[in-house]
Order: sequence, then structure tokens, then C-alpha cells
Amino acid sequence: MKISTRILLLLVLSLLILGLSIIGISYYNTKSNAKAFLADYEKSSYTFYENELKTIMEIVQQTVHAIYKDQKAKGSSDEQIKKAILAKLDMLQFFNDKSGYIFVYTHEGTNILTPTNRALQGQNLIGLKDSNGVLLIKELIEAAKKGGGLVKYHFPKIKDGKPLPKFSYAISFEPYNWMIGTGVYVDNVDAEIGKLQDQIHANTTEEIQSFLAISIILLFLSLGATLFIVQRTISRPLNDLIERANNLSSGDGDLTRKLDVIGSDEIAQASASINRFIEKVRLLISEAKNLSNENSSISHQLSSTSLEVGRAVETSMNIVGNTTTRAQILKQEMNTGITEAKVGKEELLKANAFLSEANGAILELTQEIQTSAATEIELAHKIQQLSLDASQVKDILVVIGDIADQTNLLALNAAIEAARAGEHGRGFAVVADEVRKLAERTQKSLQEINATINVIVQAIMDSSEQMSANSQKVESLATTANGVESKINHMLNVMNNATQVSDKTAENYLKTGADIELMINDVAQINDISSQNARSVEEIAGAAEHLSKMTEMLNLKLSEFRT
Repeated sequence: MKISTRILLLLVLSLLILGLSIIGISYYNTKSNAKAFLADYEKSSYTFYENELKTIMEIVQQTVHAIYKDQKAKGSSDEQIKKAILAKLDMLQFFNDKSGYIFVYTHEGTNILTPTNRALQGQNLIGLKDSNGVLLIKELIEAAKKGGGLVKYHFPKIKDGKPLPKFSYAISFEPYNWMIGTGVYVDNVDAEIGKLQDQIHANTTEEIQSFLAISIILLFLSLGATLFIVQRTISRPLNDLIERANNLSSGDGDLTRKLDVIGSDEIAQASASINRFIEKVRLLISEAKNLSNENSSISHQLSSTSLEVGRAVETSMNIVGNTTTRAQILKQEMNTGITEAKVGKEELLKANAFLSEANGAILELTQEIQTSAATEIELAHKIQQLSLDASQVKDILVVIGDIADQTNLLALNAAIEAARAGEHGRGFAVVADEVRKLAERTQKSLQEINATINVIVQAIMDSSEQMSANSQKVESLATTANGVESKINHMLNVMNNATQVSDKTAENYLKTGADIELMINDVAQINDISSQNARSVEEIAGAAEHLSKMTEMLNLKLSEFRT
């Protein structure tokens, strides 16, 4: 797309955006102003009706009070006064179409007067609602009780007609507890607002159409002027510049030719810049020719060097392969050593377990021996105590023997005394003789018991000596068992140390194996790197050859330009 066409399109687009923006802003402002005007009109209209109703009811209130006072002054009854007031209110009509009238209700909601519908008279309409649920009679009564007020609701103008918006104003007549009110339909306000909206819309549409017509005329005028200026100041000089540039590019590659620079406008500046660029290109091509010649010689040197490097890489790959093989053999030997170390460790663990079991058995035997020794010692002490008790029994028997000897001596003395007594002492002599015999038997029994006790004491002494000897042997056996336990514990410690040494040896084997594995991996990486280097050398050689060919082609291309 030509620059002049782009300028025209940009101008058209700018004017369209500007025009549409102005139209949009104008339309928005018109709508906003119209909306505000309609809102003010609606508010002022409703306020007018409200004030008009209030004024009417103030006049009605004054009229009713005047009638009431006048009738009271004449001495009329309440019924007469009510009739006079209702008659006056029934005649009242106002507004231009005479549609205004007065209605009267009691504070309880009973209809007293409705000139347009006398059938309602006497009915209680306190619960009457409009189409929106507004209790209109109830709210009018409440507004009247508060000193007068306005109630807004919807009510049909004709029977079974559509409910229309209506304002009613009510006051209270306290002497008879009446709610007196009047109302006016305000649907004409909505109609007037609709007419105004239609008028505003028509005016807005007319203004927009006029503005569009003016904008289109200005657009065409601007396009014509812009097209004339672009043709004279941009298109014609650019066409000249393009023609010269085509001549330069389609010539024989002579970079010494330059574009004509006339004037000092943007096109002249562009021509001067292009001339400077052509000069830089000429210098670059001249340098490129020199560099191409240098690259040609360098590519030949690089090719020969890559061949030498390839041979060196092949030698290093052979060395790396031998190293890998030796490392694999060493790794297998290390694995064999690790397996043997594991077997030795298992044998040591089995021996350790056997010694632990033997140590446990000896420990149990030692405890049983020590228990038996303690039992033997305790029994020996008891036998020694029994020997002492037997000795005490012998002492008691000696005392009993002495008593028996004394008894025998006393019995002898008693017999002598009985013999002296003669006949009177015969019974005493018999007793003394029995006592003597008893003492003799006692002495004999004591001798037998003493002999038996001596035998028992001797046996006890022999047993005590034997038990003492057994106790010493048991203690010696316990000491020996403790020594065996200590030696077994020492052997266990030695075995544990050997197991730890075996574990450490296995760990060293594993660590050495891991190091060898790392070394093998490193060697493998070196081998891979060497392989990559070999491929790289081959690629370098290929690249050098390709560079040489490209250099020749570049020289051919550069020779087409005259510098």
C-alpha cells in the first residue's frame, strides 16, 4: 500500500473517529440533559398538584369551620350542622374539567359523601386497597389525623378501568371525627412526559442528521485538499526516489554510483542517508573480500589440524579402553573379596552366637553353683547350731542326773527316817523306796540318753565337717566357673572386635568398589567425550571443507560488486 493511500486512510479514520466521538458526546449530553429536564418537569408537576390539592383543602377546611360556627351560633343541632356542611361540600367542583370533588369518611372508615358514587355511602371502606396493595382510605385517615397529608395510590377513573396514578389530600374535622379529602389523577403528567420525550428524540435525531451531513461535506473537502498536498509534496518525490533506487539495484553492482540529493526536505535527507548507507556497504564488501581470502587459508589450516587431532583422539580412546578393561577386572576382584568378607562375617557371627549361648549356660551354672554353695553353708551353720543345741541338752541331762542323785540320796534318808519311825513310818518308807527306784530308773535313762546324744553329736560333727568340705569345693567350682565366664567374655570381645574389623573391611571393600565404579564411569565419560571429540573433529573437518567451499562461493559473489 502506498504512503499516500495510508495517509488518506489515516485521515479518513481520524475524521470518522472525531465525528463519531462528537456525535456520541453530543447524543449523551442531550440524553442526560433531557433526562434531567424530564425529571425536573415530573417533580415540579407533582409538586404543583400537591400544592393545588393542599390549597383546595385549606379553603375547604376554612369553609367547613365557618359553617360549623355559623350553625352553632344559630343554635342548630349536630344533625342540621352535618347536613349543612355535607350539602356545601356536595356542591363543590373544581379544576378546569370540573372533575374535582370532595369525599368524606369517618375516622372509622365509613363513607359519608362521595358525589361521583353515592352507592358507597354508609359502607366501611377502611380495608380498601389499590392495585399495589396501598390501604388508601386508612392512610388518608392517618394523614388527616396528623394535621393533613398527601397519599399516592392507583385508582381507575371508570368502573373496571385501568388503575391510574392519583394524588389525594385529606384533613380532619375534629368536631365530628371526619376525614375530608379530595384527589386528582396525575396520569396526564406521564402523558406530557411521553410527548416531551418524543419531541426531544425527534430534535436529537434531526441534530445528528444535520451534523452528519456537515461532517460528510467537510470530510470530502478535507480529502480533496489532502490528496492534492500529498501528490505534490510526497508522492511525486517518492516516485523519483524509487526510480533512482531501482536503477541502482538493477545495475551492474557498481557501488560507486550515488543518488541525487536535491533540496533539504525529508526525501532529500532520505536520499543522503541512502548514499551514506551505500558507502558503508561498499566498505563492508571490500573488507568482506579481504576476510574471505583470509578465511580460505584458515580453512585449509583447520582441515589439516583437525586430521592430527583426530589421530590423537583415536590414541586416547585406545588408552581409555584399556583402562576401562583393567578397572572392570579390579571391580570383579573387589566383588569377590566383598563376598568372601561377607562369608567370614557370617562365620564370625555364628561363632559369636555359639559363645554367647555357652556363656549364658556357664552363667546359669555359676548361679546354680553359688546357690548350692550358699545352701551348703547355711545347712552347715544349722548343723553346727544343732551340735550346740545337743551340747546344751547334755548339760541339761547332767543337771537332771544331779537331781536324780539328790533324789536317790533323799529317798535313802527318808527310808532311814521311816525305819526309825517304826510302824508309823512304814507308809513313808514305801514311798521313799518308790522314789529311790524312780531316781535309779532316771539315772539309767539319762545314761542311755547321754550315750545316744553323744552318738548324734558325733554324727552331726562328721556331717558338719563334710558339708564344710563340700562348701569349699562348691566355692572353688564357682570361682573356676567365674574364670571360665571371664575368658568366654574376653573371647566374645575378641570375636566382636573381629566382626567389627570384618565389617570395616567389607565397608572398605564396598567403598573401594564404589570408587572403582565411579572411576569406571569417569573413564566411560572420558571415552564418550573422546568419541564426541572424534565426531567433533570429523565435523570440524567437514565444516572446514564446507567453509572453504563457501569462501570460494563468497568470493565469486563479492567479485560481482565494484568497489
